[in-house]
Amino acid sequence: MQKIGTSTTTANSLGEFTEGSPGAGVAATLIKAAWLNAVQRELIRLIEGAGLSLDATDDSQLLKAVQSLLTAANTWQKLGNKPSTVEGFGITDAPTKSELALALSYLASKKDVAGLLPTSGGKLTGSIVLDNGSIDSPEISWQTPGFDIRVDAVGKTLRFFAFNDGVTTYPFALDVVNKAATFFGNTAWHAGNFNPQDKANKATSLAGYGITDGATKKELSDGLATKAHVSTIFNNGPIAGASSRLKLTADGNSCTVYVNFEELTLRHNDGNYRSVSAWGGSVNLLASGANGLDTGAVVASRWYSIWMIEAPGVAFALLASLSDTAPVMPPGYTGKARLGYVRTDNTANRFVLPFIQQGKKAQYMPGSANLPAFPVIVAGVQGTTNPIVLVPVSVAAHVPPGALSVSLTSHCANAPTSTVFIHPNGSLTGDYYAPTPLNHVAYSIQSVGAPGYYVATSMPIEMCLQGQSIYVVINSPSNGITVNGWELY
Repeated sequence: MQKIGTSTTTANSLGEFTEGSPGAGVAATLIKAAWLNAVQRELIRLIEGAGLSLDATDDSQLLKAVQSLLTAANTWQKLGNKPSTVEGFGITDAPTKSELALALSYLASKKDVAGLLPTSGGKLTGSIVLDNGSIDSPEISWQTPGFDIRVDAVGKTLRFFAFNDGVTTYPFALDVVNKAATFFGNTAWHAGNFNPQDKANKATSLAGYGITDGATKKELSDGLATKAHVSTIFNNGPIAGASSRLKLTADGNSCTVYVNFEELTLRHNDGNYRSVSAWGGSVNLLASGANGLDTGAVVASRWYSIWMIEAPGVAFALLASLSDTAPVMPPGYTGKARLGYVRTDNTANRFVLPFIQQGKKAQYMPGSANLPAFPVIVAGVQGTTNPIVLVPVSVAAHVPPGALSVSLTSHCANAPTSTVFIHPNGSLTGDYYAPTPLNHVAYSIQSVGAPGYYVATSMPIEMCLQGQSIYVVINSPSNGITVNGWELY
């Protein structure tokens, strides 16, 4: 490459261009054809050296030539004058072919290493003996990043030891002579060396032995107290729903019913009966499936039957249903027993009316917002006493369909001959004031006292139901009948 000073004397002392200084007598640099031709030849050689042909219409050939040469410089196969030996590349830690062949030849000449396993694994038909002539044998090692575990023999003890992030541990050692094993430095107990009675500081609890996954007697007892279990299976068992100490409750402030019992019999689809012991739980009518409603959404002012259900060997649960004979069972549940009934209120909340059921006998529990007092089934004048004309009064809104009897209270005002008659079937006839007896037994109540001193009277009544109605006569607008509860079959 020529500098301009090669072809003219008008260049500066560095052989470079100058604009000159007429006042100082310095001439401007003259451009000579020799220098221009030299530059042109340099550029042409660069373009053609990159494998391109000159194109007078392409002003980007110089750029393309540089780009082509850069690409070639980054492509190993295109590099020229590459070395072809380990030494040529300056590599000092790799053997040459001749050195490797010499080493393999030496190994093949040694009887104890003939037939070495390949690095990918293989099979040995004989024994491998590690012996360095001392009581501390060579080691076998397994390694992962940051971890190294080894096995060796020291004297007559086989030991495992590990290096874990710079810390040495001894997980296992086997003393063949003394027939003893140690784990992390602790002697292993076995039939030959362990007798708890010989341990002065022996533990007396699970925690004392460091056992964290075992249940104590109290934990086991408490757990069994809240979990059901199948104690007996009958082929021809007792009636489904037979129970001991059965209890259902609701507080009137939610859609939840609470249940517990000491013993209960369930009937399964295969005809077998199962006796379930010591169970407690709850059912929410706003939920669906097990421990909820069998189908649909809870409705106001309706009776719901409450069932105990079982998926054999899997789970026990409760279920609420509008059906009192055939609830829609969740998948996997095959056993059931009806426990009782609950009534929802007539509000948008559809809360369960407060009640308590013990065994088969149930009673309303007034005091909540949706049941401030015992429900009034009828009030005011109904029918006549002379002659007796009974009026039917439905109990369906206050007593479930499966009720055997109803518990009532009749109320009489403090007025002369204030009377309430209650009869189970409406067949009562005659004249209450006639001297002849009435032709059927009926419940009756009358205010008591001398004229001017009559006292209001209330009387509780238990009546077996013969349908969904009772029959009444009430002769005073201040008299009435309230419902206390019911008893199931």
